[in-house]
Amino acid sequence: MLRRRWKDLSVLVALFVLLCACLAWPSEGNPLVRGFVLGLCAGAVAALIAGLVLLLDGSLLRRIGRAVEADTGDLLRRVRGVYGVVSSLLFERFDVDHVVFSPTGIWVVEVKWSMTPAEDLEHVWGLQAHLDQALLAARKVGALVRTTAKDVPVRAVLVLAGPGMPLLGAQAVRDGVRVINPASRAEWARLLSDGAPAWTLEQARGAAAVVTDLQTARLNYERSRVRRSPG
Repeated sequence: MLRRRWKDLSVLVALFVLLCACLAWPSEGNPLVRGFVLGLCAGAVAALIAGLVLLLDGSLLRRIGRAVEADTGDLLRRVRGVYGVVSSLLFERFDVDHVVFSPTGIWVVEVKWSMTPAEDLEHVWGLQAHLDQALLAARKVGALVRTTAKDVPVRAVLVLAGPGMPLLGAQAVRDGVRVINPASRAEWARLLSDGAPAWTLEQARGAAAVVTDLQTARLNYERSRVRRSPG
């Protein structure tokens, strides 16, 4: 959204500079005060421009998104009754944010953060792509653990976070994906306990070992690529 509103942002910067000039004008007779005001405004403008550059090129938004993903993983690890959580599982060309092992099965959690305003779920920017990614992630995880978690349900959850996302009030279901806003530990506990017990802790450990083995192999592969890259 911000990248599409660069003209409005430039107007805001110009107005801020004009405000600084107006504040500095009454101190014309006092060079010390005038220098302090101008220096303060110049520093604020520099910080504002730096922040806008980060927003416009998308790097700040990506950092915020990664932080929200990490916070979600930390919260999931503290949910009562959860067997375990594997985060940042790398497949070819995409990664899975979180794989949660609970008594009711495996929950594949994708987290999406956005500032683009949406008044309701149907107007969320890129919703279908988010749903497709969550479904693909669930299928990939299900195929990965099929030998150790036969007949164990693998379900997809899409978490919509950020100031632009609509407040859902309650979970929604789209294309078989459960769509929620960021939840508390109690809310996650209720969601992850939905369904009949599917397996034991020992069985879940076997499936988790397969997932973590892939995660370790992919991380080692990516590190070896970095070491082999020139420069």
